[in-house]
This record gives sequence, C-alpha cells and structure tokens, in this order.
Amino acid sequence: MKAVLLWSGGKDSYMAYRQAKQQDHEIICLATFAGDAPFKCHDLREIMLQSRALRLPGLVRRVKEPYFNGYKNALRELLESLEIECAITGDIGTPDNNHENWMEEVCCDIGLKLIKPLFGIDRKQHLKDLLKYNVSAIITCVSKEWFGPEWVGRSLDSDCIEELLAMGEKGGFDACGEDGEYHTFVVDSDEFIKKIIVSWSGISEANGLWYMKSKDFALAPKNLVVCKDLQ
Repeated sequence: MKAVLLWSGGKDSYMAYRQAKQQDHEIICLATFAGDAPFKCHDLREIMLQSRALRLPGLVRRVKEPYFNGYKNALRELLESLEIECAITGDIGTPDNNHENWMEEVCCDIGLKLIKPLFGIDRKQHLKDLLKYNVSAIITCVSKEWFGPEWVGRSLDSDCIEELLAMGEKGGFDACGEDGEYHTFVVDSDEFIKKIIVSWSGISEANGLWYMKSKDFALAPKNLVVCKDLQ
C-alpha cells in the first residue's frame, strides 16, 4: 500500500519503517508532526538528516491544539496531496495493549488506514532486534524519575539494553520507553546511505527531563572514524 510513515526519529519509527518495507508497503515519505514548542530530545533539522540518509522526502507539518483536530487536518492534507492509502506509526502499545489509540480514530474519520507493525511486540525482542539489524541509536532525553544525567548520550548497545530490560522487570517501567521514560535518535543503520555524527556540549534539565544541550548533527561517510573525546 502507498504509505506515509509518521516519523519521530527514534528507534520505534525506524523499526516500523523496516517492518513496513518487509510487508511490501510503498513508503513515499516520512512525515513529522510538530507543535509550537521545540522538541527537547532532538529537533526538526536532525530529523531531516535521517530522511536524507534513507533517501526519502521528509515533510514537516505543524499541528496546534486540540491535537486530535490538528493531526486529522494534517493527515487529510497528506491524503489528498499524496494520494496515500495508509499511515504507518511506530506505536508499540502499553504492555497489556488495553489503552485506546486515538490515532486510529483520527485515521478512521478521514478514511485512512492505520498500520502499526510493532504494536504489541515483546519488549525484549524489540530491543534485541535493534542489535540484530545493526541499528545504531543514542539516548537523547530521559525522565528524571528514572534516570540520572549520565544516561544522556549513551548508545543503545547491548549493555544499555540489558540495563533497560532489568529495570523493566522491576515493574512500573517500560523498557522501550513507551511511557516517555526515555527518547532515542537513530544515527545509523543498514538502510542509511550515510551515518549521522552527533556533537553536543553538555546536558540541560527542564520539566522533569535531562536532555542534550547545544546539539550539532551532520551526515558523514560510513567509514569516517570519530574520536569520542571530541564529541
């Protein structure tokens, strides 16, 4: 099906992209919906680098409150201008999958099919799949309720994933960050034609979050070696 992928830049968006391609959906663009407040985890310029790395158009649509109507209007515009048949999201759902997904109602109202290829996936399997498929991602923003500032900037490698899974086993914590515990940004994968280099000058805090300060992201050849001490 001809599809638009709702893209946030994180690991779930990327894995939804990968799964949708395997299901033979024709992804024609990545669409990011943004409100008036800037993203704390990463900004729109960085997300556009990902679209370039994936060789797909990246579209940004501003949405205002009430967000139900804002998303519906933005999706209707994409439906009419791009003649898409479905929207794809990286939503993985809560562990019991009993929550109401308002995006389904948004899409239903405008006659657009919603596809959630990751919905209900096992948390351990999902995180392990990142390693299996050579997805490189960094943690850009964390909730102070669960993490200290030292987690900001960590690579989502095997050690990090094991720590997240251990935290998830204690209860009340989603190992995949579905409840906003943390946010990630994909910097490389087998599908990227270039990788993304990240430089940052420190860590800021606001509204119960630790997040990267003064970020600078750039595309670079995959064989470029970067000294971590300079990041």
